[in-house]
Amino acid sequence: MKVKNINDVQRVQQQIKDGGFYADSLTDILESMQKATAGIQKVLGAIGAVSLLVAAIGIANTMVMSVYERTREIGIMKVIGASLADIRKLFLFESGMIGFFGGVLGAAFSYGVSYLINTTGFVLIETWGMG
Repeated sequence: MKVKNINDVQRVQQQIKDGGFYADSLTDILESMQKATAGIQKVLGAIGAVSLLVAAIGIANTMVMSVYERTREIGIMKVIGASLADIRKLFLFESGMIGFFGGVLGAAFSYGVSYLINTTGFVLIETWGMG
């Protein structure tokens, strides 16, 4: 049986099932694929959250080591009149810039790799006869 409007597929399918017959449609496959995709997105979101936490710890570690290595500079800043709040703002700005530019570079790198895989991957599949 064919349905003219895609919005009527579920209704017609249910009527056929209510009549005691087996009915299958592509919308069933679409729904199962959407559920699988949602599960994959959750897993990837969890991986992303863990990597964000690791990156934050890495930035904090870098900034702590930066403070230890730059105690002489901090002392000079204090001598010339910088307050502790100014020095704190400087270090927070530096850590923010490290995180921001690291994120931008990471996004650009992932976009580039994704583009390469999407363009050359299909060419390789077609060339090797896998598709």
